[in-house]
Amino acid sequence: MDFSSVLLIWPALLKGTLMTLALTGSVLAISTPAGLAIALARNVRSLPLQVLMVVVSAVIRGIPPLLLLLIVFFVPGQFGLNIPSFLSALIGMSLYMSFYFAEIFRGALLSIDRGQYEAADVLGLSPLRKFRRIVLPQMLPVALPSYVSHASALLKNTALASAVAVPELTGVAKGLFAVTFRPLETLLVVGAIYAVLSGLMFLVQFAFERRWALSRARG
Repeated sequence: MDFSSVLLIWPALLKGTLMTLALTGSVLAISTPAGLAIALARNVRSLPLQVLMVVVSAVIRGIPPLLLLLIVFFVPGQFGLNIPSFLSALIGMSLYMSFYFAEIFRGALLSIDRGQYEAADVLGLSPLRKFRRIVLPQMLPVALPSYVSHASALLKNTALASAVAVPELTGVAKGLFAVTFRPLETLLVVGAIYAVLSGLMFLVQFAFERRWALSRARG
């Protein structure tokens, strides 16, 4: 294998990597709070709202992410509304991930003992302080492993955005095959980039889990 040709196209791969990171970060910035809001809405004592959230969640999570991207990109154009490629990918992937994150956060919320909520009520804590001081510190360690796993999957699934002309890493690599005539070497480099980025996510997870473990050990 000859990787010299890959070095010549490294600037293009770097741009694709930055686009992948921009899309991943933007989707996480939107879908994380949205997922938390949906999870909290699922816990509201309102049967119509709960049913609505369950139905919408089942529909969104039941649609393949690629199909959802294509719907967001092409359907508005039928009504004269042309959405840019990056924005359509951002909307589609954020919508998809929001409901997956919601299930993660909902499971973490259900893991908290009801006595914790009752104790917070006895202390007279406001809903915001109760969430910040009681709920959040207990749900984060539970939710983090699944959250990071889904975030890593999101990073790799940004490759689907090339279907709507977003120049992310995989899309750029496919376009470079005709330049290098070295698809194997190019794909190996791209795979290594994805592996490094995913590895960094899991290192962050490990750092947080170690910090929480030390905090619990100190009492």
